[in-house]
Amino acid sequence: MRGRKGLAATSGFAVRKAGSRDGFTLVEMLVVLMIIAILYTAAYPRISGYMKMSQERYRTNHEYMVNKALMQYYALTGSHYMMSGLADTTLTDPQATAMINDLKNITGALIEDPSGTYEYEISGDNVDTDSGTWTIRSVKVKAR
Repeated sequence: MRGRKGLAATSGFAVRKAGSRDGFTLVEMLVVLMIIAILYTAAYPRISGYMKMSQERYRTNHEYMVNKALMQYYALTGSHYMMSGLADTTLTDPQATAMINDLKNITGALIEDPSGTYEYEISGDNVDTDSGTWTIRSVKVKAR
């Protein structure tokens, strides 16, 4: 069997000799890496913009779900959701988690609890100064 240059014929299959120098050179590898880097720098701002839009949509949807659950709570119980122990109109992470868990348990709402991701601010000034209980009719969800 005749073998091509740099190849040896062994049992019908062509096998490379150890001394052959086929492959990529360092310059070719650097050119390919530079092309990939240029494509990445051109695509990154677009991808970053899509990620920011997606995060904003998720935040908006989360705010909608929490407020919808507050309305369902009112429809089921006949009173607005109340919480005591608040220092101001912004809920801490444990308070927000407790509110979301209560709403999920009572209304059956499918709300995720993204602890540490959002800041929950009570809309309106609804506090009973005697008992220190806040009436929560709606919340504004802000990204941290």
